[in-house]
Amino acid sequence: VSLADVAPGEEVTVRQILFDNLRAYCAGLGLREGDRVTLLEGGPSNVLLPAAGGTVVRCSAELARFVEVVPDRDR
Repeated sequence: VSLADVAPGEEVTVRQILFDNLRAYCAGLGLREGDRVTLLEGGPSNVLLPAAGGTVVRCSAELARFVEVVPDRDR
């Protein structure tokens, strides 16, 4: 399941971020593999999720398709 497919309010764990450039970009936003996050808002263009330090990260839905997540219920 990709981050773009997650419903708002759903808790997931980031399993894998595909592509080195995207992994580096996400790390700069405070999102890393193994992080547990709850999607705050999702839509056709962006997803919002909390990051370290209480900030909110906006990720384009196009990039979110390449962030593989596992719903917490499947862990």
